[in-house]
Amino acid sequence: GGGGAAVSEAMRAALSAGTRNVFVVAAAAAALGLAVTFLAPRGRIGDLESRRAASEEPAAPQPAASGE
Repeated sequence: GGGGAAVSEAMRAALSAGTRNVFVVAAAAAALGLAVTFLAPRGRIGDLESRRAASEEPAAPQPAASGE
């Protein structure tokens, strides 16, 4: 009978709800990240970037690959 159609409809509803919830959480996380970005003080971020650049040592040059 119609049991297969009922199961299919239930599965479709569950998948739809799950997908919607994932997008809601992703949108909320994106909005929170954007808000944090706008609220962060510019000077502080620049200081962190300059500290990171100063602490990194330049990479040792790689030997040239021979064509042999």
